[in-house]
Amino acid sequence: MKKELKTAAAFAAAAAMTMASVMTANAATWKQDAKGWWVENEDGSYLKNQWYQSPESGLWYYMGKDGYMLTNTVTPDQYFVNADGVWVQNWTTSTQPVITDGAPLANSDFIVEGENLLWDWDIESDDWFFRWFAEADGEGITTYRGISFNNNRADVTNAYGKASVTVSEITEENDAVYRYYLKNDTSSIFLKQGQVSYVQYALEPTSTYNGEWIHEDMRFYFDSNDKVVCIVYLRNADKIGS
Repeated sequence: MKKELKTAAAFAAAAAMTMASVMTANAATWKQDAKGWWVENEDGSYLKNQWYQSPESGLWYYMGKDGYMLTNTVTPDQYFVNADGVWVQNWTTSTQPVITDGAPLANSDFIVEGENLLWDWDIESDDWFFRWFAEADGEGITTYRGISFNNNRADVTNAYGKASVTVSEITEENDAVYRYYLKNDTSSIFLKQGQVSYVQYALEPTSTYNGEWIHEDMRFYFDSNDKVVCIVYLRNADKIGS
């Protein structure tokens, strides 16, 4: 059975969405092949161009014109579904950019040695936040997808896909973490890692702070030999130090 994320009650979704041809039949079954997931009816037909509400979880999914579940995109009726195909509540096209590049992160990607770093971030009081790890600082971590220090850039790409942000030459202008330490702590080990570039991957925003979407990201820094020398977890990276 398809892995499904936990979320708020299904009836809230039904009330909020003006969907046509919604399917919730218990006889429908999830199917999967190399291309993706679809919902098959008891008679062998399958859903197309319509929403499907899972009777087990109450979560909503959209089946496209070819019958496959849409992921990480905006549906034809202008709702957003995440990387697992689940409708993201409170999303609107006017407030939420679509992640079109890269492999979007899940909450599990922020788990480091059993500790979920997202839990350290107080949504009620922290507008921005970051935490970095480097081998030279004694932080021998491995990410949820198996990346550690001295892995190659290709290893990161293989594990995470195309990055949503790529910076080939770090400067004060394009790296808020770098700029923060230049201004606040020039003795920081972070500035001495030999990092010259980075790639960044994004967690799909699902909550807000002061009326704005919270953006949480993971960044891999590379040295001149394209080896991972630093891994950073960030919230609202564009506001760091503000």
